[in-house]
Amino acid sequence: MSTYRKTILSAAFIFAPPLAGYCAPPAAESQAVCKEITAALQRVRLRQPDAADSAALKSYAIYDYLVAARLRRDLALRPGETLDTSVDVFLQGHAGAPVARGLRRDWLIDLAQRRRWDLFLARSLDVVDPPLLCDRLEGRLMTGDTAGLAGVALALWLLPQKPPPECNAVFTWLRGQGLLTAALAESRARAALAADNPRLAREFAADVPIARRAALLQWSDLLDSPRAALNVLAAHASLPVEADALASGFDKLAHGESAAALDLLPRLLARGQTDSELQVRLKRLAALGAAFDHDPLEPPSPEERPQASRPTPPPTPSFRGARARRPR
Repeated sequence: MSTYRKTILSAAFIFAPPLAGYCAPPAAESQAVCKEITAALQRVRLRQPDAADSAALKSYAIYDYLVAARLRRDLALRPGETLDTSVDVFLQGHAGAPVARGLRRDWLIDLAQRRRWDLFLARSLDVVDPPLLCDRLEGRLMTGDTAGLAGVALALWLLPQKPPPECNAVFTWLRGQGLLTAALAESRARAALAADNPRLAREFAADVPIARRAALLQWSDLLDSPRAALNVLAAHASLPVEADALASGFDKLAHGESAAALDLLPRLLARGQTDSELQVRLKRLAALGAAFDHDPLEPPSPEERPQASRPTPPPTPSFRGARARRPR
C-alpha cells in the first residue's frame, strides 16, 4: 500500500474529535449526550473498543458521523468481508450525503488495495479522482473487461500531470500493446510545457526520440530559467528555436522581470528567425509585462508629473485701509 493511502486510511479517526464541538445548548439531557458522544469520539481517536450507545445518542443529530468515524477507523485496523457489508449498508443508506463521502473514498481505496474488484467496480462508476480512476482501469484489466479500455487509459496518460502510482499497471499494459507511440509521447511532453510544468515535461521527454527531444528540452529551459535561456538565444542569433517556445519563455520573463524583458527585446527582434508574427507577439508580451509591473497606486516621480500652469489664485481679502463703519 502506498504511503499516501496508508495515511488516508489510518487517519480516519483523527477527523472524528471536531464533531464534539457540535454539542447542543446547555441542558441536562443535552449535556449528557454531549459527554457521551465526546467520549465515543475519543475512543475512536485512540482506537479503543466502543461502548454501548444509549438510545439518546442514537437519536442525536450527528450520530451518523460517529458511525462513519468508527467504520473509517475499522477500515484502517481490520478490513474484511464483515466490515465490507457494514460499510456498504451504511453508504447505501446515506448515498450522496456529506457523511458518506470520506468513508466511501476510504472504502474504495481499501477495496482496490485488496483487489476486491467484484465490489470495487460496481461501486466506483462515478469516481473522478485520478488514483481511483486508475484503480478502476486496473480492475477492468484484471477482470478481462478491456472493451474501450485503451482510449480511457490513453486519455489519462496524456494528462499534463504526474501520474499516481496506481496508474502504473494500466500504463504498462498500454506500452505492452504498442499504443504509446513516439508521436503521443511528444504530445504529452508538449502538453506539460503548455501547462507551464517544465520539470514534468523533461520527465515526459525521456520517451521522445532524441531527434525530437532537443526542442522540448530547450523549451523547458526557457520556462525554467527564462532570462539565461533568452540571453543565449539573443547572443546566438543562428541558434534554432520554436516560435511558441521563445514566446513562452519571453512571456515568463516579462511577467517576472519586465525590465530585463524590455532590455532583451531589441536583440530578440533582430534575430533572423523572428518573423513578423512573432515580433508582434513579443512586443505585446513586453508591453503587458511592463503594464503589470506598474503599480497604479504608486505616486508618480517629479519627472513624471505634468507641468501644467497653476491658475492665479483670487486676491485674499484684506481689511487694511478699509474705513470702519461707525454705528449710527
